[in-house]
Amino acid sequence: MEIRTFAERVLFSRDLSEKLLVPGRLTDAQPGPRIESVPTPHRPQGLAFSSHKKSRSAFPKVSQLDDEGARGRVLHFFANHELLALELMALTLLRFPDAPAQFRKRIVATMRDEQKHMSLYLSRMSELGVEFGDVPLNAFFWEQLSTVPDPLGFIAGMSLTFEQANLDFSLFYRDELRTLGDDVTADILDEVLRDEIAHVRHGVHLFNQWRDPNLSQWEAYRDALKFPLTPARAKGVIFTRSHRLKAGLDEDFISRLEVYSHSRGRRPEVLVFNADFEASLAMKRAGYTPPKRVRMLIKDLEALPMFLANQDDVILVSKMPSALHLSGLKSLGYPIPEFVEFDRGQTSLPKSCSLVGRQIATCAPWGWDQQVAELLHPLSANQLQAGVVFKERVERWAPFASKSWLAERTSQWSLGLPEPWRDLCVMDPPPLVFEEAAAALTCHQGSVSTGERRLVFKAPLGSAGRGAIRVDPLDFDAGSKRWIERTIETQGSVVVEPWYDRVLDLSYLFKVDEDGTPRELGFSRFITDASGRYRGSFLAPLTRCLPDALRPFVYQAAEESDWLWQTVRTVAQNVSAELARGGFKGRAGIDLMIIRDLEGQLKLRVPLELNPRPTMGHVAHALAQPLGTRATGVWLLLTEKDCARSGHERFTDLVNDLRQRLPTETDSDGVGLRRGVFTTNDPNDARQVCGLALVTQDLDEARAVIADAGLDFDW
Repeated sequence: MEIRTFAERVLFSRDLSEKLLVPGRLTDAQPGPRIESVPTPHRPQGLAFSSHKKSRSAFPKVSQLDDEGARGRVLHFFANHELLALELMALTLLRFPDAPAQFRKRIVATMRDEQKHMSLYLSRMSELGVEFGDVPLNAFFWEQLSTVPDPLGFIAGMSLTFEQANLDFSLFYRDELRTLGDDVTADILDEVLRDEIAHVRHGVHLFNQWRDPNLSQWEAYRDALKFPLTPARAKGVIFTRSHRLKAGLDEDFISRLEVYSHSRGRRPEVLVFNADFEASLAMKRAGYTPPKRVRMLIKDLEALPMFLANQDDVILVSKMPSALHLSGLKSLGYPIPEFVEFDRGQTSLPKSCSLVGRQIATCAPWGWDQQVAELLHPLSANQLQAGVVFKERVERWAPFASKSWLAERTSQWSLGLPEPWRDLCVMDPPPLVFEEAAAALTCHQGSVSTGERRLVFKAPLGSAGRGAIRVDPLDFDAGSKRWIERTIETQGSVVVEPWYDRVLDLSYLFKVDEDGTPRELGFSRFITDASGRYRGSFLAPLTRCLPDALRPFVYQAAEESDWLWQTVRTVAQNVSAELARGGFKGRAGIDLMIIRDLEGQLKLRVPLELNPRPTMGHVAHALAQPLGTRATGVWLLLTEKDCARSGHERFTDLVNDLRQRLPTETDSDGVGLRRGVFTTNDPNDARQVCGLALVTQDLDEARAVIADAGLDFDW
């Protein structure tokens, strides 16, 4: 029989027994002309593809497998996949009659195995009381592979994707059914597994022969797949490395696949780290170019939004994080989202970007400015919420990022507080906004005449600790005056308030929902240096990282022990109402601090700053989630100077030193991290900043480890 005749019989016969009729000797002397794609394979009545997704039956849960009918339905899904593979291989033989003989012979050999698998499944299904056609049949395999452009694309989709996934599925269900005592079905799946290893091995062999030698195995594989088919489909409910190694996949491919994520139906949120957005807004021009130091910092930390994302979401990065780094984070319980590379030098995502044309839920940069609006513009048309114009969002939300906007409203947001609570807050003097340098200077002169403490002059747009100067009453030089004049000239105003004797820094984390109400995420205690620059956050609830000396103030300063929480929540509700009126939604944070006033009394300063965007506090809050209540710790942003002061030349050396001082210790089940060190960006690639988390049983232990390593972090 000719291969073409065999392929036509499998593809076009409406008799299932003919499709499963194993041929004798096959020849390929008359491959015939190429046929175009076939809309659907011909099948017997009752085996057509389901036309409605809602009618498709749910795959049985593992907990249901003690029921024979459920096991039969599992095999029904597998049988449908075998039939689809058989028909797709037949179609491929007819679509590519000029393909190399080695490829065509291998397809035929695989088809014989698929026929065997199908027959085994049908027989066992019948014994379990399920007949083929009892469960609606989906066409996903057919939809993805019936129109591939060439044999390489077919190998990538079939051997390296669907058959590779079966290495996991067949192994998982073989072992589950063996445990339940169903050795008959388990033996069938064991035979299928052995054949699938061989199928993937042959596919890998051909793929390596034909792929671009300038690309790695993984890169070539990703290039060969066409959306919506992604590497996520090449994995099952478990992930087995050993069988993939047997199949000839290299270590790099396997490691990258293990941590690869991609949405399988839910529209993803697209996140990008643009921590310099406030500076961009301040410059008021689209051509803003951040300094080299800022560019390096952003590149080091660009993967941080992954901790705020779901596994189905997408993070835009200029360089893919290493598989080893992501694998380590995954083992700790952090979901790994999809990463898409882009060129930060481009003003807009190119048409070649895999996200362009793809349906998404929304875009969520770290902060909205004109540059990121232009960068993400190609994605705006495919958002779930139609009609959103990113540049209009910038115009509406930009004022919220201004410290002047906050300062002008601070007093009114505190009016609704009960009198005892107001007495515990810093209410006077309120922050002042000046649009003329002369008025700001007059304010300083008034501070001198009354002998008050130093003042801090803040630029409306500038991150904490930056974009501000401190001025003592008797120390106001020409440089400070020029800074004030320049800030007002470029940003329109300057904010002035006393420099408080800071005792504790806190951030209240919330999310403004669609209806404008704030959804509380929690408090985060963070660490700043003497200049007010952010250095890190605690990985524990506030109750566990609150100094003993402050507990009386926090819990007993008012009759209600939760007065501080209620005060901040009241302010957050007022802030959220204003944000919602401007259309804002998403993550936000309010910085506050406990200070000591001139009389030495503890007071609450809230709101100190508003961040209408994600913050490092949100990241720290997410980092603490997998730790649960088992451990606590601290997340630090280590700089090059920290590294040098500790006596190490590279971040990797410092991290290894800390890991020796704090060896990894997990719970008895091997899952929860009780002690140890991990990094939030790869120390091998970090140039300016490395995020490092120390997980301990208490903060004293973390403080001791940090001090012993020669690091200077004071809290």
